[in-house]
Amino acid sequence: MVLQVLNPLLVLIFIPLFDLVIYRLVSKCGINFSSLRKMAVGMILACLAFAVVAIVEIKINEIAIPQTSPQEIFLQVLNLADDEVKVRVLGDENNSLLAVSIKSFQKMPHYSKLHLKTKKQNVHFHLKYHNLSVYTEHSVEERNWYSLVIREDGKSISSIMVKDAENITTNGMTAVRFINTLHKEVNLSLSTDISLSIGEDYGVSAYRTVETGEYTVVHCKTEDDDFSLNLGLLDFGASYLFVITNVLNPLLVLIFIPLFD
Repeated sequence: MVLQVLNPLLVLIFIPLFDLVIYRLVSKCGINFSSLRKMAVGMILACLAFAVVAIVEIKINEIAIPQTSPQEIFLQVLNLADDEVKVRVLGDENNSLLAVSIKSFQKMPHYSKLHLKTKKQNVHFHLKYHNLSVYTEHSVEERNWYSLVIREDGKSISSIMVKDAENITTNGMTAVRFINTLHKEVNLSLSTDISLSIGEDYGVSAYRTVETGEYTVVHCKTEDDDFSLNLGLLDFGASYLFVITNVLNPLLVLIFIPLFD
């Protein structure tokens, strides 16, 4: 309704503006605009405007989060082991539906779409780590987003399936989630009224939405230690996964992983 009123209003404003101001100034510069030239310039500008709109639409589609359909899921893999892991998603006939190689403390560049045969089913994985081959399966349900988190398990590896959430940010706020690889539960305070308790040994917190801004001192506490984390700048409308670990050096390390690139 607003656009229908705005279009004729702009026509009424711009016709006298161009006739009485713009074209007269152009004529004083020695450029004579005939009616045919005016039409040609108008069509060229209209074509350029449509080109700009098309480019903006393409960029929006590139960064927009895709939507799931029936009997589909989106999957990404996060490797928290100390070395590279090769991951294959196996079909019913042991064929490869997805094959990726992920370095230590890295994730897939983007989510991959997997098709299911039923609304809910078990998905089979083959993990290759050093000279070990590990077969595992996880239950998934259609129209959901998942992260397969690979972790060290002694001299071998194991995995957990974490259900992610799409469109978890509202009103431009930031969504954060934590994975705790320590052997102690971590209690974390994001603000005076937002706190999280993250279980030990790869416990995964729920998503929490926080205000956009810098979080340089986030207070944390275990049963025998107090420390703080620097989350850095949390951007407008973004979603983040933070991994709390101390495997990279003797000090506590916070690894930042954006959920949706």
